[in-house]
Amino acid sequence: MSLRGSSITSPFLACALLATVFALIGCVPRETDQIRLRAAFWSPPGIEEEIARRFEALHPGVKVDLLITGGRYAEKLQSMIVAGNEPDVLMAQDTFFHDWAARNVFLDLTDLVRELDAADPFMPAPLEAFKTGDRHFVVPTDCNAMVAYGNLAAARSAGLEFPWPHFTWQQLEAIAPKLSRRDNPASPTEFACALPQEWFFFVAYGARCLDDPWNPTQVVVDSPVTLSAIEYWRRMHQRGWAVPRSTVLDQGESEMFRDGRIAFLFWGRGSSKFIRTNRALDWDIAPVPTGPAGGRTPHLSVSLGISRRSKHADLAREFIRFYISDRAAEVPIKAGQIVPTRRRQAHGELFLNEHPPASMLRYVEPMEAGGLTAIAYCPGRLELEEIVRKRFEQSLAEPDTSARDIMRALDADVRAWLSRQKEKGLL
Repeated sequence: MSLRGSSITSPFLACALLATVFALIGCVPRETDQIRLRAAFWSPPGIEEEIARRFEALHPGVKVDLLITGGRYAEKLQSMIVAGNEPDVLMAQDTFFHDWAARNVFLDLTDLVRELDAADPFMPAPLEAFKTGDRHFVVPTDCNAMVAYGNLAAARSAGLEFPWPHFTWQQLEAIAPKLSRRDNPASPTEFACALPQEWFFFVAYGARCLDDPWNPTQVVVDSPVTLSAIEYWRRMHQRGWAVPRSTVLDQGESEMFRDGRIAFLFWGRGSSKFIRTNRALDWDIAPVPTGPAGGRTPHLSVSLGISRRSKHADLAREFIRFYISDRAAEVPIKAGQIVPTRRRQAHGELFLNEHPPASMLRYVEPMEAGGLTAIAYCPGRLELEEIVRKRFEQSLAEPDTSARDIMRALDADVRAWLSRQKEKGLL
């Protein structure tokens, strides 16, 4: 019987036809039958995809939709947050976490963190870095604490024991002429070192901007340590012992170390991915040098949180549980991407047997209590880092401006920053 060109006048026939259509629709798998969990990351290609695949295999009916950005992750996600369209799971770095926490982006995960910590403890320093008062809004997943990468052949040529058990920035400056071709044409490397980015060097040297990085009340920039740090930064670059910042930005310090052009490099485990590709290079890692006032270790740490607007909060919790499990953590560990934040994993064979370098434990040691440091653990950190960067750039661009004047200008900048943060109600 053909219905073409005719009208359906029978209620029974109409109902029968609708029933047939609905039955046919029901036989077709629908995308809406899946629970779709949205998650945002900035990791290199392949890592999060593999973790998501393993999670989906354990959770039939769940699809993890990955938003993996290139650069400017925080800016892109901030736009989504403002629009109320952020993913369920958010990767957050300690550089901007406190800004998001202050704006009530995250679900409170204090109970989850305490439960996870009781069952399989975290290293204390990463937990502290992401803490807000007595609350936890994210789960730390990676702590790339800074280490010193050393070219062993270059160190031997300078008569230096490496890995050093303890070393100072002043000792590095003393041997720098031997390892820089400007002063020693026979040097095995072009430069003695690539100094860390400005704000990392600032705290690695022992200088401070604030009296309390978590709850600042006073600016403490104007000090002999800050003055010494600016003078050191200027000397190392002016004398050609440290790689020029423009060269670092153009060619990459990890790549230059890999190619044997730098004797010492200061960065986290992420650099090892590049360095390992040169199998002929003999290298290892050691603690970061200390400044005249001692010092702790700079770091970049990563965490996962859940949007407070998520409609799948329970599933997002399960995803985070899985993400820090052995089954998932082995993916970024073997890729040279992370230093796991759980004590058992960080001290376990899966991580410590990932050679080179030989001294893998050096990546782990700074995660003990009191081992890490940063310019701030509060809202406005990225702005504060930019303030420090510009003043250190000035020290190289304006050689006739005294280091003391630059320090005083930096002090004034930080005071203005602190005032703005208080006016906004963020501190």
